[in-house]
Amino acid sequence: MSDPVTNGVVVASVLAMAAEAVIKSGVGEVVKDAYKALKERVSQWASGEVAALEAAPSSKGKQLAVAEIVDVQTQENKDALRALAEIVIAKLKECGPAIGADFSRVKDLEIQLGNITVMSGIGVRVQDARGGTVKAGDFVVGGRSGN
Repeated sequence: MSDPVTNGVVVASVLAMAAEAVIKSGVGEVVKDAYKALKERVSQWASGEVAALEAAPSSKGKQLAVAEIVDVQTQENKDALRALAEIVIAKLKECGPAIGADFSRVKDLEIQLGNITVMSGIGVRVQDARGGTVKAGDFVVGGRSGN
């Protein structure tokens, strides 16, 4: 049986995801403002852990440290943090471009793609590729079926 997803896990994951997006400067001010509000609220109890997570957003250990601190707060605080995290997620979705295929940190990469139709956003993004094989069929990016 898998562990339940706690408010702390959600908040830490969103902080990590948003920190990475903000660092890459691929987001607008609304995302940065929402992230800042969540970060400041969590920093009331975990300022050092939040700073460490911001510096290494992909670190599962740093995410766990933040999650544990969030999970021992009052239910009222946990609910408020969860609401802020959901706002950050919504803002990231609003501002983020549609991406059809996104590959990163892969070694010996061989990519075989089908037809890619880009209505808006990014068709394929490959970062830090070093290997493997990827095969994908046809796909449409940024459009809805029937449009």
